[in-house]
Amino acid sequence: MKKVDDPVAEICLDLWYFPDQQGIVLRIAAKAYALKGSDQEKLAVLKSLSGTDHLTATWDGVPKNQVIDQDNRRMGRATHAYAVPMMVTSLFSDLIDKVEKQLPMVLRERDGDYVKDIQKIPEEPLTVITAVHETPDGRLIANVKD
Repeated sequence: MKKVDDPVAEICLDLWYFPDQQGIVLRIAAKAYALKGSDQEKLAVLKSLSGTDHLTATWDGVPKNQVIDQDNRRMGRATHAYAVPMMVTSLFSDLIDKVEKQLPMVLRERDGDYVKDIQKIPEEPLTVITAVHETPDGRLIANVKD
């Protein structure tokens, strides 16, 4: 049996965006994990889960402040897929806050009493960002980077 000391676990995130056939993103998703190990080991776990865990992640629309011009019309709550890597903070911050609020409290015994600890996502969490494309028949295909 292997013992894992939970204070060494770090809250890390998988983030997904869902571009349509024209490369327009209208929805995003995020999921938190408590992981331990080196950054390289944690990234390997996040990458291995990024191909399927979007199915059980917390989803949301692109934030209201994201507006693009597409085919001579303005689209609100939308962004271009090529821009996602450059705007991770502005695109995902509200969703990350939502995911953080969903993290369960941890009960710990201290001096014979139980204390509730609130879990927090670090200011700059370790993340993997994955594009997920929908096929015409409705399948979701994650483009997991090596």
